[in-house]
Amino acid sequence: MSGCGGGAPAVSGAAPVEVTGTTWVLAEATVDGASIDVPEGSRVTLMIDGDQAGGTSACNRYGASWSADGGRVTVGMLSGTEMGCEPNVMAAESTYLAALPQVTAAARDGESLRLTGDEVDLVFTSQEGVPVEALIGTTWRLDTLIDGDAAASPAGEVATLRLEEDGSLSGSTGCRQLSGSYVVNGDEVQFGTFAADGKCPDELTTQDSHVVEVLGDGFQAAVEGDRLTVTKASGIGLVYVATS
Repeated sequence: MSGCGGGAPAVSGAAPVEVTGTTWVLAEATVDGASIDVPEGSRVTLMIDGDQAGGTSACNRYGASWSADGGRVTVGMLSGTEMGCEPNVMAAESTYLAALPQVTAAARDGESLRLTGDEVDLVFTSQEGVPVEALIGTTWRLDTLIDGDAAASPAGEVATLRLEEDGSLSGSTGCRQLSGSYVVNGDEVQFGTFAADGKCPDELTTQDSHVVEVLGDGFQAAVEGDRLTVTKASGIGLVYVATS
């Protein structure tokens, strides 16, 4: 990630027009004269809902209070999960979380949002939300496992995923049954509860782990025709085909 010098998107106007209902992904950032380098496979996001803000801070999920009066902004009361990640990921996270309460102003220009403060310049771009209507109520059959540039066909029993309008989910990994509940949060589907029951034979454990890793901790979803692509920022993903 580069610094927010001459190459940063131009954000004009005294106040953000509308910042709620959108997932903002950190595109460029400068804090105390140095850029925040978010490692590949990690994301820093911001979602604002009334007087609350939150998102992913490279490794963990965070929350904060949010107050806006015109273009003036106050961010406070930070909280978050406490997972551990690689040192470079944790370094990016700690820098971002330390910078966020220093933000005092916000401005939006189209698909860009800029938060600024003393020695803080954070530029975000908007991310499309989950296509909920196209996603729910369909049984999706696993067609491809993605790992970076590599793709593989699934093995074992038919692996499926189905999300219902009432917030419940069901499916399988090809050897274990999945169940639980989900919520849509910005551009991610996140599972409130998630269970995988049963036991896999040795030859299917890698596939099972791949499916659970992609689905279990929140994923981005895109629907095009009869195909559902589920991805993580780390580059792993799943492609499903609609069956009903």
